[in-house]
Amino acid sequence: MTPGRTIRIQRSFLSAVQIEDAAEALHSGGIVLYPSDTVYGLACRAGRPESVSRLASIKGYGVGRPFIVLASDLGMARDLAEMDEEESALAGECWPGPFTIVLRAGRSAPGWVCAPDGTVAVRVPADPLTRAILGEVGYPLVSTSANTRDNPPALDFACVEDAVRGAADLCLDGGRLDSTGPSRIVRVGRGFVEILR
Repeated sequence: MTPGRTIRIQRSFLSAVQIEDAAEALHSGGIVLYPSDTVYGLACRAGRPESVSRLASIKGYGVGRPFIVLASDLGMARDLAEMDEEESALAGECWPGPFTIVLRAGRSAPGWVCAPDGTVAVRVPADPLTRAILGEVGYPLVSTSANTRDNPPALDFACVEDAVRGAADLCLDGGRLDSTGPSRIVRVGRGFVEILR
């Protein structure tokens, strides 16, 4: 696959062929640049440590930095993380949607996507494109905004840095997004919800 191959998509009409193209790139360990329900993002297979490491390198991050993990539904999220009653209630209210919840990592969460304190940041997205890709591949994806460390996230494909576009195996150009920015990150404390971002 040629790095940086770009496909123009219509987010209001999802092509099965384009979803299959994205799935093929992910299956092979590649990185996909795509329009999410928040900002333009980079995604790779959570179970491939070399892909996650490459994603970190594109961002300009050091080794061992945790990323958000996308799940297709609550069942997949429960495979990745342990949830108590309060966390399950919050997940039921927030998902699917632009909310990432920091949870205790479950047995199936790859160590390389977890924080040093044994937590994993999980989100069940709401947008049809991401959900279609997750449904096609059948496994969780690591996701992060499509920008290098010191630059802002992009809401328009034209604003994604050339170096980031060139580093992706497949780019899905969905034009300009109607979004207010990255997902909110929260964690449940004792009787309260802590907003981390």
